[in-house]
Amino acid sequence: MKGFGANLKRLRKEKGLKQQDLASMLGVERPTVANWERGAKYPGLPLLAKLSEALGVSADALLGLPPAEARGAALRYVISPTDPLVRDLACRTGVPAQAIAAFVTAMKAGEEGSKGCQVRAVRTGRRAARHRVAPR
Repeated sequence: MKGFGANLKRLRKEKGLKQQDLASMLGVERPTVANWERGAKYPGLPLLAKLSEALGVSADALLGLPPAEARGAALRYVISPTDPLVRDLACRTGVPAQAIAAFVTAMKAGEEGSKGCQVRAVRTGRRAARHRVAPR
């Protein structure tokens, strides 16, 4: 999967826009666009929506994701942290419900033919651990 910055730069150039032109369209400074293209920073969701509209592409294309139809199997199964079974398992094991839900969703997506995901625990403090799902 190509990086967001490379896609942004390619799409901007295809439209014949300079960084300053795109920045003006979005109401940001030119260095902000340069940081996005370098991969140093990323836009928030509201700006991502404006970017995709300004460049005439879907947010998926901008992010370098395959079309939703191609990801159908992975998108079919998403489990919520509020699911009673997930909450019960979280209570019994002490693992956060969000981590359990992310893990189950990633595993199910992997079974259904997507590239799959891996769950990584990231230490964020002395006692806390955050769990995140990352593409392989």
